[in-house]
Amino acid sequence: MSGTRHNTSAIIDFGSFALENRKISVIENPKDTNTSQYSSVGIGSPNSTFLTTLKAENKTNTLSYGLHFEAPVNNQKRSGSVIFGGVDVAKFRISDLKTYRLGPNNLIVEGFKEVSFVNATSISSPGFSMVPVSLDFGDSFLRLFAYQVRGITQFLKENGFSIDDTEGSFFLDSLPPPGSGLNFLFGAEDHLSLEERLYIFVPFTDILVYTSSGPAGHKYELMVKDSSEIILGNPFFR
Repeated sequence: MSGTRHNTSAIIDFGSFALENRKISVIENPKDTNTSQYSSVGIGSPNSTFLTTLKAENKTNTLSYGLHFEAPVNNQKRSGSVIFGGVDVAKFRISDLKTYRLGPNNLIVEGFKEVSFVNATSISSPGFSMVPVSLDFGDSFLRLFAYQVRGITQFLKENGFSIDDTEGSFFLDSLPPPGSGLNFLFGAEDHLSLEERLYIFVPFTDILVYTSSGPAGHKYELMVKDSSEIILGNPFFR
């Protein structure tokens, strides 16, 4: 990735203890026209200090642990990336960071408003906008309802993928192209401006699992089935 590199100093706060003055490089993306944001790189490798620390402290499935990168002294940007579990899942301003929790009766959380599909060249609407999904904070997973998953599989079929849905599981014959995935929208209330809304992009490659038990020619399982619900293959909030 090209761009200007900024060295930042971050505090990783786990509540019971904190790691101070950790040095992390942040690269400013010259193609990003939103000059109030950064893109971060180099954090999500299996051997990264941050991810190793999370694993050692058994924090990898704990909600809302992450980093906010402050701007360098000589740069007036006031935003950064938030990283959960060592994976850069989004970039947004600190004011956009919210924690959505289930109520005592496990009511669906209002806050998730829309999913759209993203491929390498365009964005297609799946037809279930303004319908919230369920957030399960037992393991910090984001669950999709069955009809939403059918929208995903239909989208992939329309884009040339062979999908086998044997016994309710979904198997693909090949990897989706880079840049394709699901775009989740938070904060879609009418009074919010586009800049105040939070989008989180999840590549299809992050929700695929290689399997040797799939149907012939279909070696990638899309998401993981649990009871009557589909769960994203990796924890969404980590």
